Amino acid sequence: MTKVPKAEAAALNRSHALATKGDKATAQKYLAEYLEGGGKATPAILTNLLYAFNPDVSLPAKSAKKYLDLALELARSNAAFLDCGFLENLCIVLNNVGRGPDSVLITEHALEQDVELTAGCYTGMTYGAWISKDTALMQRAADHVDRVLEADADRLGETPTVFDNTGALHLRLGNVAKAIAYVRLCKKYEYAGWKGIETSPDFAALVGNAEFHALFRLEPAPPVDIIVLAELDLEPKRMTRWRALSLTERSLTWSPVAPVFRGERPAAEGATEAPATVGALLDAMEATFAKDPATPSFLDIEGGLVSGFLSGQHSPRFHQDLATALRLASLAGAKGSARFVLPTEQAALSFAIAKGTDDEAPGWGSVQELLQDEAISARIVDAVGWVKAKLAAPELVRRAYRTQAEQFGVGPMNDTHRALLAAMKAVGAAALYPGVAALKAPNGRALGTIWSSPKALAAAIDGAEPLARVLGLELLSRVQPKSVLALAEQLARDESAEVRKAAVSAVAQVAEPAAITFLLASLADETVGFAAADALVRQRAKETNKRLLAALDAPLEPLLRATHLLYAIGKRQLVAAVPQLFALWSDHPTREVRKEAARALAFVGSAEVKAREQDLVFTLLGMGKALNGNDTRRRELLEITKRDNGGILRFEGLDVKRLQTLVDEGFIDLTGTQNDSPSAGDFFGLMKDHPEVTANGYAVSAKRTDYRVSIDSIEVYINEVPEDRRPALRQIFDALTERATNSESGDDRLHVWWT
Repeated sequence: MTKVPKAEAAALNRSHALATKGDKATAQKYLAEYLEGGGKATPAILTNLLYAFNPDVSLPAKSAKKYLDLALELARSNAAFLDCGFLENLCIVLNNVGRGPDSVLITEHALEQDVELTAGCYTGMTYGAWISKDTALMQRAADHVDRVLEADADRLGETPTVFDNTGALHLRLGNVAKAIAYVRLCKKYEYAGWKGIETSPDFAALVGNAEFHALFRLEPAPPVDIIVLAELDLEPKRMTRWRALSLTERSLTWSPVAPVFRGERPAAEGATEAPATVGALLDAMEATFAKDPATPSFLDIEGGLVSGFLSGQHSPRFHQDLATALRLASLAGAKGSARFVLPTEQAALSFAIAKGTDDEAPGWGSVQELLQDEAISARIVDAVGWVKAKLAAPELVRRAYRTQAEQFGVGPMNDTHRALLAAMKAVGAAALYPGVAALKAPNGRALGTIWSSPKALAAAIDGAEPLARVLGLELLSRVQPKSVLALAEQLARDESAEVRKAAVSAVAQVAEPAAITFLLASLADETVGFAAADALVRQRAKETNKRLLAALDAPLEPLLRATHLLYAIGKRQLVAAVPQLFALWSDHPTREVRKEAARALAFVGSAEVKAREQDLVFTLLGMGKALNGNDTRRRELLEITKRDNGGILRFEGLDVKRLQTLVDEGFIDLTGTQNDSPSAGDFFGLMKDHPEVTANGYAVSAKRTDYRVSIDSIEVYINEVPEDRRPALRQIFDALTERATNSESGDDRLHVWWT
């Protein structure tokens, strides 16, 4: 027999350690021996024992029954055992062994003793009633939950399984309306088992019910502006094969709950049939854009790059087919990647173009993540620049715009440019040309598609072409790195931002202490700071890591310098920096630094980081440590007085003045959304234009690492709005109604909300 200590604390620690390691069977036996040896059956001891029973009871049935009966007797006779954690575990084990009625009876006893049950207790109660199949018990359990729901739905929403259970109970009892209402709550509170409810045998009686099935149907994708970016090796033969492919050639996997891209082909437009092939799609896009010369929509396919912009006018018709076409390019032998960027949503759909990816649904990420890649960032900026220019001058032709853009802002020749070109000529185009394959132009084009041979590069040098003056030092650094630093220091002051960035980037090849000093000094520069950080990532000087760690010890000011320094440390995966990074993430007074420290830790990816991965992810998503953690102040601004039980706390009537304060003081992430809702920033902009509009939502507990404030509805009393603005505001709410989960519209009040 295992030696069992008499002290309760030791027994608790030992059993907890065993259960945490996954050895619940030994934990059970250990606690059973403790009790058999005269140990006192306290709430804590029995809670551990019950936890060790989950999910399966491995003790002999007779012994298990003995301890369950003991737990029930103590719960009935001793108020100390009416702890909700104890009751939750007790109900789980009772239900697992088929004693559902006991779960209902013991939780009802707790209610009679004025215990405020948790959502987990009600989950145990309702499941116990379900497996009992006793009509009276099922009705009582459903009634208990109905009463709590009316008083405090959010308390139950902390464990939304209770809504699944209660909906199934109501359906079995014949109350279809209430069953559907509880299914709707499962959706609202993001129940993990939501997707399976529509086909669950528990809800089979609702098959064919239109209201029930409508809850699982996707809302139509709203018209949004989309930037298209792709890189793929489409040489002429592959291009021909690609254009010939049917758009229904393969069944591709798309996320059924993702916004915008769901795999649903657009309906035919008027008399025009949906294009059947990739070529027909590309031709249809070209013809459509040509018919409307004022539109900023375009699609360029050139030199291995696909670049485009679909305005909200054209995206509903073309976005899904274009995404499908790019994924199908692998069937023509192409490889690469693609991104569809939704600027207003601050989100991007990304996927690989390769064989064997048909079953992989494309993933969503933030635009901020894409902007970390300088080449992609430049292409996004180029697309946005074109749209702005086109909207300002509708007569502007894209070809003329591109010709001007390809000057890259390079000014007249100066002495530094002449010195650079002379150094390139001295080395020779043949020696410089191998570096071309590794570089891209600022507009994202592969340099090899512009200079296809050493002869073409030589001509560019002789002609002092703008691109040669931008990327010349990068090429030179790969052949004569020691000659680069002096020129870089001069070019870093050039009037062209592209020249400055390329000059700083070239210093990555200079493995000298002076180069590290130059790059560290450049981190705070708004234009070249990221280029300096990226160059530090690629630096090969032996002392680079040591210098970066030393820089981390210095004050992290200004913020731009801190951001770029943390990026370089993360990308170099400096494990030695992990303790400092965790300290910054946990305790630094500036929330932006906390977020960048989390990003750096994610790049490092050590064992310590993986242990805190979820908490770090929450920070990167604009929650937890990314926000102001002063919960007292947050509750004051949101006018929340309810006790924090560790779940979510609803707020209502948030006006624009208090929302402005929440933004200014860092309590809310403006990119955050409630599922498919507009972002908090979109709501904020609307409320600034129409201050009569108020917002409702919820605050996640300060006890949780996904601490945040989310807006899930807005409303306005239209009679409070000046008459001249009422039509416009009604129009805005009408548009939002098409996207919202639910809406209410009356003569006086307009209300839209998302679940």
